[in-house]
Amino acid sequence: MRIFKSKGIGTGVTVLGFTATLCSCHFGNYSDPYTPISQPATFSTTDLYQTHAASLSATVSRSVDINDDTIIPTNTTNNNSPMIAMPAAILDTFTSPVFYLVPTDKTKPPEFANIDLSSGIQTGSLVNNAVSYSTNDDSYYRFLTSPNCGIQSKITQSATVDTSHPDTYTFSDGSTLPVKGSLTFTITYSSNFIGDCSADLSSLATCYLNGAGCSSTMLKLATETFDLYVRAGVLNLATDDLSQIKGLEFTAKYDNN
Repeated sequence: MRIFKSKGIGTGVTVLGFTATLCSCHFGNYSDPYTPISQPATFSTTDLYQTHAASLSATVSRSVDINDDTIIPTNTTNNNSPMIAMPAAILDTFTSPVFYLVPTDKTKPPEFANIDLSSGIQTGSLVNNAVSYSTNDDSYYRFLTSPNCGIQSKITQSATVDTSHPDTYTFSDGSTLPVKGSLTFTITYSSNFIGDCSADLSSLATCYLNGAGCSSTMLKLATETFDLYVRAGVLNLATDDLSQIKGLEFTAKYDNN
């Protein structure tokens, strides 16, 4: 996942000539595997679409051992999680309107970005007014905090655009940009824990609840791992049996309603 870092765009300046530098970032409990791009990137497509946050669901998957022979998988889900719990990389990108950007360099992926190009996420190509994008599971396996515990992550996206109702975006200085239509967007991020993760999750939970003695790296990882699910009310780090946790997943949806 890439996020834009820029000095901003002056209102009324054509976005086609804008240059931005992309860099790697953390998204949830996921580290960008791509090499950061240091050279400027320009775009052949710079379409704007209206979109608004619609819903956020969060799920914690557990395996509950009820006796020596029976393990029952259980899920705790909140389909009405507070949107503010969403990772900043998404929340900051999908302000309305949102850019769909295609780099002139065809080796680079398209991006969704906010109106001032200060935040963006990688996506797929728009074909027949639809986008479908997913990461490869095998590319996103890594250790959590020790070799005893692995984490496998996957991101999937789907989007459709409706160009039947174009609009105009007006900046504070009165200048405008055309809005091509509206965007419906869904992103799902899932993480599965593999191996003996009790100690790793317990250490991260301690850092989340009481950061004393934890490194900045551990504090950041604890927040990235747990914060959305704690704020959604599906995870209680003080009382839950962390050895039962097998996976975490959230789905964020945007539309123009």
